Amino acid sequence: MDTTTKNLVLILILQVFTMLGFYVATQTTFLTPLQTPETVMDVSDTFLKYIDYSPEVEKALKTHQPIVALETTIITHGLPYPDNLKVANELEDIIRQNGAIPATIGIVAGRIQVGFTKELLSQISTRKGVLKVGIRDIPQVVSEKKWGGTTVAATSRIASLVGIKVFVTGGLGGVHRGAEETFDVSNDLNELSINPICLVCAGAKIILDLPKTLEYLETSGVSVLGYQTENLPQFYVRSSNLSISAVNSTISISHLLKVKDDLNIEKGTIVAVPIPEKDALNETEISGLLAEALEQAKIREIRGKAVTPFILGYLNSNSQGKTIQANVALIKHNAEIGSKIAFYYNELKLGKEFGDEKESQKVVKHSKIVVVGASVMDFISRGEILPEVSVEGVVQQNRGGVGHNMAENIHLIGNQMTFLSVLGNDFLGNVFRKSFEKIHMETSGIVLSEFPTAVYSGVINQDGSLIAGVIDKRSLKGMTVDKIEKYMDLVTNCEYVVIDTNFELDVIKKVILSAKGKVWLEPTGGTSLKILIPEILERIDYFSPNNFEIEWLAKRIGYKGGECDGGNIEECIKMSELFVARGVKNLIVKLGPDGVLVVKKEEDGTVWKKTYTAMDTEEIKDVHGAGDSLSAATVAAMQRGYPLEEAIYYGLACAKMTLESEYTINPKVNWEKLEAIVKEEKTKAIPKSDL
Repeated sequence: MDTTTKNLVLILILQVFTMLGFYVATQTTFLTPLQTPETVMDVSDTFLKYIDYSPEVEKALKTHQPIVALETTIITHGLPYPDNLKVANELEDIIRQNGAIPATIGIVAGRIQVGFTKELLSQISTRKGVLKVGIRDIPQVVSEKKWGGTTVAATSRIASLVGIKVFVTGGLGGVHRGAEETFDVSNDLNELSINPICLVCAGAKIILDLPKTLEYLETSGVSVLGYQTENLPQFYVRSSNLSISAVNSTISISHLLKVKDDLNIEKGTIVAVPIPEKDALNETEISGLLAEALEQAKIREIRGKAVTPFILGYLNSNSQGKTIQANVALIKHNAEIGSKIAFYYNELKLGKEFGDEKESQKVVKHSKIVVVGASVMDFISRGEILPEVSVEGVVQQNRGGVGHNMAENIHLIGNQMTFLSVLGNDFLGNVFRKSFEKIHMETSGIVLSEFPTAVYSGVINQDGSLIAGVIDKRSLKGMTVDKIEKYMDLVTNCEYVVIDTNFELDVIKKVILSAKGKVWLEPTGGTSLKILIPEILERIDYFSPNNFEIEWLAKRIGYKGGECDGGNIEECIKMSELFVARGVKNLIVKLGPDGVLVVKKEEDGTVWKKTYTAMDTEEIKDVHGAGDSLSAATVAAMQRGYPLEEAIYYGLACAKMTLESEYTINPKVNWEKLEAIVKEEKTKAIPKSDL
């Protein structure tokens, strides 16, 4: 039988498979995306009794959040420990950072698990004897209560059953070389012919017969889309000579998926994403190694399902590990693209519309000022406080956090600014994001945390003074060195870096030591102790504690004197001089109603000191955020060219506006209003004395 005849026979066989698949499809029920476990019970409850959800995924299903499925075979059969666990956690983090919830899928002791906790990920990554589970294997593994890593086909089936639309993997299975004799065709293809999943991958694995794979998909009615490419990617290699339809944005892909839903087309969609250019392998080199691997498999009479592991192992060994490195890089990239598709698709399902134009990628623009710090939702309770008694009062919600307060003030004042912060993928996080959108504030530096958005609960008495406060800041652990690394070009090229002390020390060090411009450090209560090390203090250009913070910190480095407040300015000066001696160039000590003390070291080595009186306020409605406003406006004025001694007036004006507002940030703040206040009240805010 000649090659042409063999190919015709193969196509006929594939068509039969397709018709059989169509029959199965008509008998199969998939959940519509956004259906929850509760609503599905009305349709069919037979499969739900075998499924467990992680708390994160269960919540996402109930609250209609975007979800991205991940397979477990990369953990159980693709990478060795501890690389497998590291990559699994990194993939989940990438998905969260891009606005979606990760749902790693596998089988745990006979239970189909949709969404893995960190503990479960750790268990499956180290467990011996975990089975590789395709669709046909699911019933046996479940009934025998075994552990299994699910393949692309099995993961796709489970994801669709529970209503997850988007699935991210590395590469697609397909038609194997020599399939006209062996009939070796991956079940991935058959599953896609009957399953409306969106599979985001780097094309089919390069070891396959790519032309026949593409032909099978076309015959089966599966959409194959190239993400910003007209050629099918070859896994490790960015391109091939096989043409596919190009789609230039994740928004466009989400629109296509929505239309397929509306038309009730129960066929899969493949989004083929080229491996990033910096991680791609040389096609000539990898093709040579592949030819050697195929020849060795033939010589050793390796056949059937043993072929793929042998070839992949051969490529890895003979490329000095480059193929595994490329595999990890491409699946991380796929996770980023897939989570964006899931996000936009979910928004469309909820009724929000987006344009079809090419999306602006999440690129951070260079700014004059970069603010790095916490975003915290403040709940402030005001009332006549009585011990051990609940009292009637007013509870107010404000967006807060030192970094956030400074960033939003600087933005409202009108300076060019980018904010690097972390939010939970939850209701409060969405409140922040919507508010940023409303004032057109740059959000490309926002990282998503697996924990809820940070919350502060404060109690104040009738005159606005703080009685007590509690903060839940678990989400701030979501800002790590790895995550902030992508913004270092921004940090190194700005004029001012403003940072609070809420993040971990390694993040703070990374930012401060990378900055080439001026560094303004805003200490944040008890979290500021970590910065009392020479390499940080010597790099601080502006340090802005309040009187309590400088006293607490000064005593930590050996100060034995009294208290710092408006009635003990000399004590405040002595404390400030301790920091000047350790390399801090300028101190701006906030004294509450007593104004501001500025202490700085001149070029000739002398220490310059001045106090500034606080501006009069008509009525103090809330003290929260006033100190942050003072610092923010001072930085904004300096970036506009004012020296520190003059910029302080703008800080005092901004603090005045905040005190007179019921909000942590006065929404009416702008540069023109600050100028007017400074002009009107400058005579009241002149220095008390040259000390």
